[in-house]
Amino acid sequence: MTEVASPTRTVDLPHAVPVFSTFADLPVEYQSFATRHELTLRDVLGLLNTPSLNEHMNERRLKVLVQQLETALQEYEYQISEVIMCMLIRCDLQRVYGVACECGLGWVARQAGRQTDPRAGATARLGRVLKYKLENLAASKLASVRAEEMRV
Repeated sequence: MTEVASPTRTVDLPHAVPVFSTFADLPVEYQSFATRHELTLRDVLGLLNTPSLNEHMNERRLKVLVQQLETALQEYEYQISEVIMCMLIRCDLQRVYGVACECGLGWVARQAGRQTDPRAGATARLGRVLKYKLENLAASKLASVRAEEMRV
């Protein structure tokens, strides 16, 4: 028979899950990130609770995600677009940077960041974060190429 936890009985969990109910509950680096990108507590919680695809990200998966994101934006499916953008923001896109450029992820992120529908607030904010991430990645790639050219 499976036991059910009750308020009078504690159950040992493998790890404690932090509870964030206000901005002040967030670690300082998350607060700084949220402030810098004008994110709400809900936006940050969405990012924190979205799984990372680092181990599973490949060119094919990225292409599918970009296509799904573009479709979700076109169909005003803002919740789906938010989840996809959270996955992309949390993912290390360096390995698939070339494909990100080829399939227009920057353009799609820019489109997401420009949403004005009142229901698209989080979509617009997360789109701007994804665009910023891609711009930083592009700048890093460019700096790497220039540094390599200087050595030659």
